[in-house]
Amino acid sequence: MADSVRSPDVTLALRFKNGFQVCEDIEDSKMHRKIDERTPSEYLATVTPIVSWASLNEAQRKCAAAAFTTPAATRLELCRVTQEQINLGRMSTGLTKKQLCQHLWGKRDVPRDDACVRVVSSPPLSLRFALWQNGKLTPIDDCCNRNVGVNALLHLKETICPISADWPAIVAAHVWERANKLGKKMPEITLSLDEVSQGYNNCPAETEQLLCIWDEKSQFALFFLSYVCGFGNAASVVSFCRLPELVTRFTARLFATFTRACIDDYLQPDFKLANNSSQAALAFVHRAIGVPLAACMHEACVNCNESLKLSTTALSLNVKGGVFITLRKAWALLSTCRTHIRGLWISPQNPDAAKEFCLIWTNAKTAA
Repeated sequence: MADSVRSPDVTLALRFKNGFQVCEDIEDSKMHRKIDERTPSEYLATVTPIVSWASLNEAQRKCAAAAFTTPAATRLELCRVTQEQINLGRMSTGLTKKQLCQHLWGKRDVPRDDACVRVVSSPPLSLRFALWQNGKLTPIDDCCNRNVGVNALLHLKETICPISADWPAIVAAHVWERANKLGKKMPEITLSLDEVSQGYNNCPAETEQLLCIWDEKSQFALFFLSYVCGFGNAASVVSFCRLPELVTRFTARLFATFTRACIDDYLQPDFKLANNSSQAALAFVHRAIGVPLAACMHEACVNCNESLKLSTTALSLNVKGGVFITLRKAWALLSTCRTHIRGLWISPQNPDAAKEFCLIWTNAKTAA
């Protein structure tokens, strides 16, 4: 797939075989936007993750304290999701401190250094908590612990640049502009949404990650080893998004789709006459590579033309970064621009109407 679209990401297949980097120095895939890297001195100054009986006890104390303030239903659901990951081979079973030491160092105690202090390098330790999103629980790893958190130890060279809710409007505007130049009627456009099932967890990790999670059955905080990219790790986001970026390039070249990805959500404008071909093509590609789409997030096509004229739709869109909107709300922001939109879609006269429409869209969102 990568070769067929001349993708600059030449190591993606190898990463799915050997694991994605989730800590320390992260490779540049050349698929995302470059960022200013930390200098060698800044990177070397990063604190090396260490573990001791005291640090393990502190992690268990914090985990237990958080559990006691969390609703029982949430704790039970987090345990169920954790067990699901264990059954899939993506996590180890729960380990006590002694069992963890036995696994990591072959002894039931933290190794001693020359000064006989129980302290040694280890996988960075993160606490896992639960976040409810649209009625679904998502396990989140607290990787932002200052100095010793996973994210503090990362050396990233690129960052993602996802699309926004503007994408359907931009596609529609370009289609209208093309139709107008050819003297043809504006074709009807539909819009659909799909999500990658399990998101980042589809990406194997190059090194195991250490998590502390509350176990409702034993009523104790246990340690787990995770073998996949997790939510909360900044490297997981960059690594996972390499796949949707390749998939959208591939479907665009092979099936001529307008599909684009916002993290793990695919937004798919399409021609009504194409009869949902974009969704069918995307599902085919994901089945072929073995990364499934979520059935519960498969939203059927809605008429994009009508929606852009302010008719409502319940189709949800999660714009990452903490902002949750729906397409109904996004298009409602254009209520003050009804005249301009009708002029664009019904009797377009202005050759710059498409650009004007996008400008109105942007200004309306900014004002809101």
